[in-house]
Amino acid sequence: MLERIDRLSVVRTVVLALAIGVLVVAADILTGEEVSFSVFYVIPTALVAWRLGRASALGAAVLAALAWFVVELLGDREYSQPLIPYWNGIVRLAFFGIIAALIVTIRDALREQSENARVDTLTGLLNRRGFDERAQVELERAQRSKRPMTVATFDIDHFKQLNDTAGHAAGDEVLRQVGLSMHAALRRVDVIGRLGGDEFAMLLPETNDEHAHLVIERLHERLMKITADSRIGFSVGAVTFQRPPHSIDLALGRADQLMYAAKGDARGGIRYAIDTPSASVPPEPRHATSSSSASTA
Repeated sequence: MLERIDRLSVVRTVVLALAIGVLVVAADILTGEEVSFSVFYVIPTALVAWRLGRASALGAAVLAALAWFVVELLGDREYSQPLIPYWNGIVRLAFFGIIAALIVTIRDALREQSENARVDTLTGLLNRRGFDERAQVELERAQRSKRPMTVATFDIDHFKQLNDTAGHAAGDEVLRQVGLSMHAALRRVDVIGRLGGDEFAMLLPETNDEHAHLVIERLHERLMKITADSRIGFSVGAVTFQRPPHSIDLALGRADQLMYAAKGDARGGIRYAIDTPSASVPPEPRHATSSSSASTA
């Protein structure tokens, strides 16, 4: 239910809240004083608070309190003091405002928790779950637009030796520096994540092979500056899809094959490929190191 509310547009949210409010007021008037509808006045305010935020929720709270006040006036209810209806109206406004504030606070806390569940705390990158979700969104967008996209994976060569010799604190620092390098080298629209251990992935939307070569080699140069330890390197596999693949797993699998092929070289490096939909068997990609010009298949 909450996911459906989150997908509502602003206009639909306002219309739905007003429609519910009108129904509640009409039912309250028709049933008279014997049947209470007090709890139902909260629904429009809660809906607006969850979808539109604190400021809009305050406006909804004012309208709900005002509607309840008008219903009481139309009911010709008798009070011992003439100021009692106005006092009741103020109390109800405060009640609706508190409810709205609580709902917005709970919503923000849940969203933050949900976001944190998709972020790797060490590097600040997306974790596997977050990467898959964001990448799926970009894949569906690429399938609609028929635009190219590039998927790449890389890991740290000899990372286990680094942990064994220098300690896990040194390994963690390298991972943090990788996260900073990826944020610095890539665009905000790019999907970047740590898939686990020392393996990372990136999806570059609307990126052809020429641009991908430049971006990935620039990133590789940044990565190689992270540590002075000559035993540490980075093996990268990257595939540019001229047409979007059927699934993210397929794209990552292609990139992984190239990454492991790069590991077979003495100093690691980068391997590229261009996915050609018309070819039944893609050609063997050629190797490119960070110091050489980009090569494609």
